[in-house]
Amino acid sequence: MIRAAGAPVEQGAAQGGPRRAEVRGELERLRAAYAGGFGKARRRALRAAGRRLSRHLPQHFERLEGIAREAGVPPAWLCLAEAHARLSGRVRREESALRLSLDLPAELRERLVARRSRPDAGGFASVELTCVHWASAIGGVNSRGLAVLCSEDRAGEQLPLRFLVQELLLRASGLDAGLEHLRRRARYAGGSGTLALAGPAGAARLVEIEAGRVLADRALEPGPPAPRCALRLDPRRRSLAWSDRAGGLLELRVEDEEKAADG
Repeated sequence: MIRAAGAPVEQGAAQGGPRRAEVRGELERLRAAYAGGFGKARRRALRAAGRRLSRHLPQHFERLEGIAREAGVPPAWLCLAEAHARLSGRVRREESALRLSLDLPAELRERLVARRSRPDAGGFASVELTCVHWASAIGGVNSRGLAVLCSEDRAGEQLPLRFLVQELLLRASGLDAGLEHLRRRARYAGGSGTLALAGPAGAARLVEIEAGRVLADRALEPGPPAPRCALRLDPRRRSLAWSDRAGGLLELRVEDEEKAADG
């Protein structure tokens, strides 16, 4: 579990420093996968996704820079790692909770970690599921009871939608505010895939996005539990539950982090 507090670059440093060996190991694996084309690929990722991130979601780019600095790697490597990753899953609503059955490559599943984010100013505390080398998040819930997860991220040369997950957790105070903020930010930042949002009152929405344009925004109705649940977000309890690779169950609540910070 990563505890990331303070300004964005400090949050990144709190992740990249203690997890330096894991971050560098993942990037060396990525470098080997690209072989002779690694340099060209990372420059392209920095120009595409990296430029959009720094321009439209600068606080998240600063977190990425903090990870890179403390891990001793160029930020362009992390931009490529974020853009290279694909994910897909099956999301279900169970009462007020969102449940995600996640399909990830084995090498990324081994890098999954829970993270507590507590910004120093201008945002909400949250708990998230991410990878050790990512500034973005697969899903999480914030202190206002907004739960957001990404059930499909096609990334490529676009900005990964996982950054919009982290942006909504940081900025949005509820479901309606989250939907409005998503439409506004996605229009400029881009991204393709599917996000699910839920609030503490029980309503939930499924939003499909293509190149930053919202194609569909529909109610997510309750359904049977997913057969294999890796992630459960409960906006009423402000909690995240994650079934880890060892078969254990980890549950975090945003209130727990706030109480710890207060004293």
